Parts: sequence; C-alpha cells; structure tokens
Amino acid sequence: MCTPQSLNVTRPGAGSVFVSPVAHRASARRGVNSLASLEGVTLGLLCNSKPNAQVLLDAVAAGIAQRVAVADVVRASKASPASAAPDEVYANLADRCGAVVFASAT
Repeated sequence: MCTPQSLNVTRPGAGSVFVSPVAHRASARRGVNSLASLEGVTLGLLCNSKPNAQVLLDAVAAGIAQRVAVADVVRASKASPASAAPDEVYANLADRCGAVVFASAT
C-alpha cells in the first residue's frame, strides 16, 4: 500500500507536520517495447478519476478505433487522483495490454 511520506519538523514552542504528496512505490520495472502499430493490440485505459478523465479516455479510444482495429479495450481506474492505483491494477494492465493510455483531465 502506498502512503504519503511524512516529514516532522519541530520548532521551539511549536510542532508542524508536512506531508509530501509523493507516494513511494517499490515495483519491478518491465522492459518497454516500441509498437509499430496498435493494430490487433489490446488497449488499456487507466483513468485517474479526475473529472472528465474518463470522457477524455473514451474519446482517445474512439479516435484510435477509427484508425486501427484494436483487439480489445481494458478499462481500469484509480480510486483517487491523489494516490497510486493498487499494484494489481498495474499488473493486470501489464499482463493483458500491449499499450496503455493514462489520462489526467480537469
């Protein structure tokens, strides 16, 4: 599970806690292969759960589908824009998809 890193800073007479928005992740990196085409590839869409992110992803997927025949589309989402998705989400996308589009929208 990813948790924000806390940095405790104390000053004489007062204490403050600063929380970093950076989540720490330990995961194995996989090699990245360049694709000549998305033809026949299973496309993954990872929504960051910000407003309109899914709308953006759907438009991107529709645009891709107009140009090439993808094998399938796999959708996944993060619970919150402020946190990383669980490792299982990334592993599922990596196992099932040849390409993944991640969207951040407002």
